[in-house]
Amino acid sequence: MELISSCIDHELTYSDLSDIGESKSYIGGADIGREHDLTAFVALEKTSDDHYILRYKQTMKNKPYQEQMDFFNYQLINHNFDSFTIDESGIGHMLSEQLARNHSINRITFNNENKQEMVGNLKKMMQNHQISFPNDPQLIDSIRSIRRIYTPSNYLRFDSGRDDNIGHADLFWALALALNYKPSGSYFRIG
Repeated sequence: MELISSCIDHELTYSDLSDIGESKSYIGGADIGREHDLTAFVALEKTSDDHYILRYKQTMKNKPYQEQMDFFNYQLINHNFDSFTIDESGIGHMLSEQLARNHSINRITFNNENKQEMVGNLKKMMQNHQISFPNDPQLIDSIRSIRRIYTPSNYLRFDSGRDDNIGHADLFWALALALNYKPSGSYFRIG
């Protein structure tokens, strides 16, 4: 909790969609869910000193596929993303495939290896005070829910339980995906 607290900016609030202007550049991340998990989306502004400020978040539960597609199309058309990374695991596969037809996005199929890399990257950035976010209980609970688990074959993986408020740590994974920064103009598919 101490590490999380060091990243909280108590004066920071989320922006309304209309406040996220075209003149600023963002990185975005989306973890896709529907019935059991949330669809979580975050947009972070990168400042000139290599610092990232979480400006916007959106979670959706039980939203039809087309409604989610329309939401992400709107975001990608109307906002300047240097990078947008989406989970293409499971239900996210078809959504990410369709978005990639019209937008430059990074697609990641979750696996133990890339989850370890993303968790390590996010933790390092938090330790280096490169991230600021509002005092948001849903986000904080999502971050706190991540656990290191060793499999019976002694392989490390990161996971969390499921909860009605945070899903399957979906905001955490959206944040980790966003910070798995790859410049736009290139198509990346990891996994």
